[in-house]
Amino acid sequence: RHLVFNDTLKDKMKCRLFAVLSATVLLFMSCHRQQRTNNLAAYIDTLSLRKGDLIFREGRSAESAMVMALDRHNYSHVGLLFNTKNGWKVVHAVPGESDNNTDTVKSEPISAYLQSDRCAKAKIVRVPCKAYIAQKAVQYALHKIGFPFDDKFDMADTTKFYCTELVWRAYLSAGIDISKGRRHNINVLGLRKTSLLPSDITMGNTIKSINLE
Repeated sequence: RHLVFNDTLKDKMKCRLFAVLSATVLLFMSCHRQQRTNNLAAYIDTLSLRKGDLIFREGRSAESAMVMALDRHNYSHVGLLFNTKNGWKVVHAVPGESDNNTDTVKSEPISAYLQSDRCAKAKIVRVPCKAYIAQKAVQYALHKIGFPFDDKFDMADTTKFYCTELVWRAYLSAGIDISKGRRHNINVLGLRKTSLLPSDITMGNTIKSINLE
């Protein structure tokens, strides 16, 4: 009985030790990812940025891969940068990233936008225009926060937005067509759409390139 008791106690101690080690490893990995993200955000948050800069990213999701396959482009998503007293943020329309399963136009810190599980690489592009025009574009996009994500990618519907449409309409409201009329005619599995993809709105100069690999 004494031997059985000791073996049982040893097994319990091993289980506890394994649990502690596992929790420690997970905590270390979480802290490492957070530190990496915070360091990245600190590096990007500089005086070289301007309200209204476009921030493109290559996503890691299946949807991102599909967009890049259709677009034959290195980026699958885009948002608009703006600064607050708490740092730089991104306003964008994105599916599958909300806590309540409601896909909408939203704003979030640049560190969240560039989380390594969401983003492989990114670049920041400056639209060639006056600063006040870029600010007008940001104001338009901010007023659309809470509007539904347009999962039908219907450019005629101005009550819903997908990422490139939001950015394009934001600048269009300020008098600039950042697509210069470019469009993609998509014909996949019987689905026919005329849509704006990231490569259609890449006008301007690249301010920064970010690689998270």
